[in-house]
Amino acid sequence: MSDQAAPSKSPEQVIRESLQALAAALSDAAGMQVVTQFQVLDENNPGAKPQGPYDFAKTEILLDGDRNVQVPVFFDTGDLRVPQAVYDLHEKNVQEAMAYRKEMLQTLVDFVKSRRLG
Repeated sequence: MSDQAAPSKSPEQVIRESLQALAAALSDAAGMQVVTQFQVLDENNPGAKPQGPYDFAKTEILLDGDRNVQVPVFFDTGDLRVPQAVYDLHEKNVQEAMAYRKEMLQTLVDFVKSRRLG
């Protein structure tokens, strides 16, 4: 192992790498997918390995704002119904993911703006 520090990067190299990271993040941001999963626990056998995980709900959000939401429904009463508590948890996960993506993109944009060459 060497005791020498890696050479400093030039401002141009830092900006180039930052722009590449921003481009990759923007590419990833074009579509975001949030999946809420569940596991089945055997309450009669607490030491048993949980079954799953299984996907409960999936939401895909595109950059243009289109959303594709897939949730399970029950038809046991003659009407379609969604398990509300788990759907609410999924929707909370979607909102948190959207806020995180927005924050990360803003951080990248701010960083690139701060590193601009005169």
